[in-house]
Amino acid sequence: MLQINKALVLNSLGDHDGAVRLLGQLALDPGSTFTTEHFAKTCLAKITKK
Repeated sequence: MLQINKALVLNSLGDHDGAVRLLGQLALDPGSTFTTEHFAKTCLAKITKK
């Protein structure tokens, strides 16, 4: 969850590519929990729509 928050902060600070990279890693990591995977995908969808 902290990594998702970090990605959102990176995005708000203008590091869109870094945020997308971090969220993508979390969404695809086989070690991520279902909740982390779901939140990462949701946040990734929201920040790529902007």
